[in-house]
Amino acid sequence: PSTRTEHLGKHRQYWRDIILGVNDGLISTFLLVAGVAGSGLSSQDILLTAIAGALAGAVSMAAGEFIATKSQNEVLQGEIGLEKTHIRDYK
Repeated sequence: PSTRTEHLGKHRQYWRDIILGVNDGLISTFLLVAGVAGSGLSSQDILLTAIAGALAGAVSMAAGEFIATKSQNEVLQGEIGLEKTHIRDYK
């Protein structure tokens, strides 16, 4: 009996994006908090700054990933159209 083996990299791109996003978010939020903590703000203001920075970073990363994925799909669709033309015209 044959056993079916899934491809190893099926979700590789998603894991790459998740790891990059978490790493970027943690570092930028930490540095933002470190910067405002040094200015003598209250704990409540520092916490609010951290939350605002994390939300802004998350929205920015999501928008950037959406645009990058959309652009990549448009290029791929253009290449597929070009290949279909080549196959049709140059059999």
